Amino acid sequence: MNTATANDKMLMKLEAGEVEIQLFPDVAPGHVKRIKTLAENKEYDGVVFHRVINGFMAQTGDVKFGNSKNFNADLVGTGGSSLPDLKAEFSNLPHQRGTLSMARSMNPNSGNSQFFICFDAAPHLDGQYTVFGKVTKGMEFIDKIKKGNDPNGSVENPDKDKLYDLVTDDYFIFENQKKYTMKEFIDFVNTFQIVENNWELSNFKIDTDQNSAHASLRNVGKFLVETDSGNVIMDFDWLESAYLVREDGELKFAFYFSDAVKESVTKAE
Repeated sequence: MNTATANDKMLMKLEAGEVEIQLFPDVAPGHVKRIKTLAENKEYDGVVFHRVINGFMAQTGDVKFGNSKNFNADLVGTGGSSLPDLKAEFSNLPHQRGTLSMARSMNPNSGNSQFFICFDAAPHLDGQYTVFGKVTKGMEFIDKIKKGNDPNGSVENPDKDKLYDLVTDDYFIFENQKKYTMKEFIDFVNTFQIVENNWELSNFKIDTDQNSAHASLRNVGKFLVETDSGNVIMDFDWLESAYLVREDGELKFAFYFSDAVKESVTKAE
């Protein structure tokens, strides 16, 4: 998850797509201020949804133990920010599909950084948890978050929004002669309905300096891809090259080029 705020709106960037959120400063001013502070400080960037119960809610925001870069499976869900806990700001707003509400312990005044998004109405939470916002667009992407397996909703190997960690927001694919924003690149990737894949990578070469790197390799394999006219097999032998730049202290892919040595597409039986 990556977040950004503007006025009383928040944009949550997930690997599946972008989620727009309306914040409620008139109802929960302290909580909205806290969420905006953490988002503006980029403390939510890379934090996973660690507790997800199908039909109920998806919980995230553990900035101490829930970041994908230093994820702690044993302690996730117990951490918070370095800021003090918040006083409850309970209201008459109901917990409906898309509601954002602050997670807490048994102590009503223990909210800090963790929050949850409701998949469906949860009236038993009304007046017991602080509602501070609601999803206005992109709830279908929240629905795609990986669900937990046990009754508590703990997610094993939670989704970590790898594309946001690995790709710049103006990623360029040479074959398409186009720069992609993150949303455009995700939409492009999602057009490939890969059923099965099997490939081998070899001939790795990497050159680096302080702020960039160049990597090249050979990629040989097969994709079984679902298309409107049925499944097809893509058999390929590619020479691939990528240029990486330093962004936010991390090397991210900024440019990609591939040259097909051999490539064929046949209809699957």
